[in-house]
Parts: sequence; C-alpha cells; structure tokens
Amino acid sequence: EPVPETGSGTKATTMKKLAFFSLFWLLAIAFAQAQSTVNVTGVVTKLADGSPVENHFVYCFVSDSTDPNGVNLFAEGFTDATGAYNIALDVPPGVGVPAQVSILTLTYCQPEFVSTVVKDVVNNAASADFQICEDSFPPPPDCYAEIGVAADGNLTFDFFAFYWNVDSTEMPTFQWTFGDGTASNEENPSHTFLQDGFYVVTLTVTYADGCVATASFPLETSFHGFPQCMGYILYNQTGPTSFDFSADLYDANGTPIQAADYLWDFGDGNISNDPAPSHTYASQGVYTVQLHALTGDSCEIHTCDVLFAMDDPIDTFWYGCQAMFAIGIPWSDSTNWDPNGGGWNSDPLTLSFIDLSLGAATSWFWSFGDGSSSTEQNPTHTYAQGGIYTVSLSIVTLDGCESSATFEICVGDNCWVNEPDCQALFIPLPDSLGGNGIQFIDLSFTSSPITSWTWSFGDGTASNEQNPYHVYSQPGVYPVTLTITADSCNSTITFEIDTESPWNFSSPGSPAQLGVSSQVLATKAVLSNFDAVKVSPNPAQDHFLVSFNSKEAGDYQLNVRDLSGKQMIQQTYQAVDGLNSVRLNAANLTPGLYLVELRSGNDIQTLKLVKQ
Repeated sequence: EPVPETGSGTKATTMKKLAFFSLFWLLAIAFAQAQSTVNVTGVVTKLADGSPVENHFVYCFVSDSTDPNGVNLFAEGFTDATGAYNIALDVPPGVGVPAQVSILTLTYCQPEFVSTVVKDVVNNAASADFQICEDSFPPPPDCYAEIGVAADGNLTFDFFAFYWNVDSTEMPTFQWTFGDGTASNEENPSHTFLQDGFYVVTLTVTYADGCVATASFPLETSFHGFPQCMGYILYNQTGPTSFDFSADLYDANGTPIQAADYLWDFGDGNISNDPAPSHTYASQGVYTVQLHALTGDSCEIHTCDVLFAMDDPIDTFWYGCQAMFAIGIPWSDSTNWDPNGGGWNSDPLTLSFIDLSLGAATSWFWSFGDGSSSTEQNPTHTYAQGGIYTVSLSIVTLDGCESSATFEICVGDNCWVNEPDCQALFIPLPDSLGGNGIQFIDLSFTSSPITSWTWSFGDGTASNEQNPYHVYSQPGVYPVTLTITADSCNSTITFEIDTESPWNFSSPGSPAQLGVSSQVLATKAVLSNFDAVKVSPNPAQDHFLVSFNSKEAGDYQLNVRDLSGKQMIQQTYQAVDGLNSVRLNAANLTPGLYLVELRSGNDIQTLKLVKQ
C-alpha cells in the first residue's frame, strides 16, 4: 500500500490520527549493523512563485520502529538561503541502515499544516522537496510545543514535551498543569490522578528569547494507551466491482499477528469468514467494508474502510469517513389530513434530518443551531421560530474515524426547504495518493428516476457523469455545482471546494445551505409552479389524495384518465401558497392503471395510480 502525504484531516481514523501525530515520536524496526549516517536532503520553495524559503524547519525519522538500545532515530535541520536543507540522520551502533525514512515539514497546505513523505534510503541517502503555502496561511510560529502521553499504571501517566524554536537552541523552561489543580516544572513529568475523569493537560514552554509555545491535551484517564490488538483492511481491486481483501493485524507492540476468527461485512448484505476473501459487487457504488476479528487470546479487532466499486483512481486506505446529511419536511399520514379542506397538518418549524454519512458510523451528534442537540441517527427537530440556523453533524465510526459536516438551513414559512424526495447532494473525496484529483460522489435522491447530472467544477470545465473524477490544474478553492433533473423536479446545490482540504464542509465564513434564503448558496429550482406531487394511498380503493406544494395561490385542474386517454375524473381546485391536498373519489373506477394529471397554466405533472 503506498503511503500518501497526510491530509485526511477529520476523515482519518483515531488509529490513523494517532499514527499521524505520533510518528514524530514512535520509531520502529531495529537493525543490527554498524554505525552509519543517512543524508536527507531536499529543497523547500513557495507554491505561489517557486522562490526558495530560507530558515524553514524540516525533520526526519525512521518510521515504525525503535532501535534496541532505546535511542530514537530522529534528526532535524533548517533550509539555507537557497531553500536547500541537508540533515544527517545518525544511526547508532548496532542498528543497520533503515530501508525508508519519513521526512516532514510544515507546509500549511494540509488541514493539519504538516506534509509527510516516506522515501527509500538508497546508498545511505534520501531526498524530498516541499512546496509551502505561506501566501495562503499564516507564517510558521517562532516556537512550537506538543504533548506526548503514555499510560504507566491505572491512574499514572508519563508526559513528554516535544518542542522546537526557530531562532534559539537554548534549553527552555517548562510549566505543566494537569487539570486537577496540580502542576510540574519538569521537562517530562509523571503524574498520578486521584480518580478517573476528563482532564485538560497544558504545557507551556518558555525560551530565553521570549518566545512562548503552549499545547493542550484532552486526557480521558479511562483510556489506557493503545489497544492490545489493532488492524487495517487491505484490498486489491481486480476489476471495477471485484476486490481481493486481506487484513494487517498487530499486537500492542506492533508485531504482526493472525486472528483465530474473521468476519467480513462487505456493505452489500454479503459476509465472509475467510481470512483473505475475494468479493464482487453486483453493481457499482460506494461501500463500507467492515472487519471483525478475534485473536487466539480473545483480543477483539474492529476496523472499516470505504471503497469505490467503480473504475476510478481513488484509494480510500487513508480516507476514513465523511459526515453528510440532508433535511426535509416530515410527511404526515392520512390521519393528519383535514377532510374539510384544511389540508395536511404540517408544521413548517419541524424538520427531519437524514444521515448520509460515509463510513460505519456508530455514534452521531447533531447540533441544531438553536442550542439543542440529538444523538439519534435520523432525528426530527422542532424550532421555536423560523429563521436561518447553522446545523452540524459529527460522527464517530466503528474504527474511531471522526468527521463533521455543517450547513445553514432555512426554517419556516418564508423559505422553501428541499423535500427529502428532491435533493441534489454530493461529497468530494480527495485522491489520497496526492495531487489535485477529486472524486465527486453523487448522493442525490428524488421520488422519480434522475435523468441527468450536470457538474460545473468552478474552473471552466464540466461533466455529465453521475460520479465524475476531476483533476484541477492547480490547487485552490473552486465553487462546484451539481444540478440534477428528474421527471418531477430538478435541484441544484453548490459547495466551495478547497482542493487541499476537500472534505471541509464546515467553513465558518460561508457554510453551504440546504434551505433557501436571501443569502442562498444551495437552491432548488422546480420545473413548474408546483412540486412534490404525491398520490396516496397507491394502490387506492374508495378514494385517494393528491398532495403538492404550490409556489403561489391559483387555480389548478386535476384530471384522471385511463390508458386510452379517456377522462374519468375532472376537478378544479383553488390552491393556496404552500402545501395542498385534494381528495378524489375512486369508487367508480374499474380496477386497473390510471394517469393522474395535475395542471397549472402550462405546467403539467402526471403520476400513475393503481385502482384495486
């Protein structure tokens, strides 16, 4: 499996997040050879104009291992006036030359501002060039601090200070607060808490030149380090919908292990107990594959991955998950219909929220923007008054992946809310192998089949594919628009996509909107003066209802015809602005298939009705 540049942000698993942040300090694979030096070189330039970046911090280490003497294989350096760096990674006696080296720097082009590459060591040398986005992001800090934590007993934890200063190499002073009223001035203290709980541990590093760096670590003491076993799903795509699966399983020390029992869930209703199964999906699509494994010593492993059963270049090994949702008006049943002409008793302040997230989510947290929240997967919420609200959904998946999505929605009578049966929606997924390639996944749904998809990628190019893959010529922020067309309606939505953070639906400046308001970013344009036409019950016996939303009050005509075109029922109806329902008598219709036609001016919609 190739190792991409980091940047999976909120969509990487907790395990992968721990790997991402802890690779600075967790070093692996010991070799018993003589002392040697690995020369790590490269050039750092600005992405905007290619000019060299002077005095820029670069560091490297041997990935996935620690030497047998406990000496970390880690080195750091700075670029010169030409943007070049040359770092000597000393390999101590008894440790052989590593096969690969991880090289990292602050680029500000990734969600976590860090870029990582893994390079092969050839003739005791490795090289990596970086481009940084300092024109788009704040400059690097003068000094930096980070906290490492290791469990050392039931309530005892070892804390480690990781820090650097651009201008000073002098030893700084340290101030730790453990969140329980106690503190320490040691560089790497050990602390025992009196009881289990949630504590915010803070480190302040102060240098002689006056630079101060702080870091915080939210510590849940009931979590005692790494699990005793862990695993990843690996796969090889042998065809557009065919895959060979395998599992990489490890114990707490990172030693490869095998499970005694395997249970694979391929996300399409099929399962397997083989250690390395092959599976072919019946149709193309996006699937979440889950693996549950049990080792011989009863250690449980649970992990999942999102894959595309289609012909595209996206590798989801490092993708993880993506929160996504839609909104709609909960439809009432017939018991809520007013036979005296009052229509449906629908509350415009009540909305349903529909989870559309990718990944095997096990928990959901909704923030409705009015101070209330829910942990249901698909909650219904009633607002006290109409207006624009910012709604967020956060998920955690089976293997600990965390993701969130945020939209503004319009609530009340003064805005059109997209019904759950007519909504354009999509997710942009980054190519985890790097570059500016984005796989756009259509999540749209309507009450009738979608007949066309029209994409505008914001760079002057377009596509009519349902799930296009698009490569931008250069990184940037682009307004991407998807318009779908169906028999009864069409819908359009626009997201601003940052190619360097394409999973970010939480822009605090201008989140996308799922409702229509005066500041609309997401809109629904219907093909007529009315939409959401429904016939119920269908099949019908003695009577049936035709319900629809009208954009304005006016005269409507309802016609029921048989398949020969003969008109069986005709009725004129005075519609109100909003939700309407008309009750029609079907007792005199012969059992069979009929066409129900709703007209307003030149606008016509036709639905099928079955009379029993």
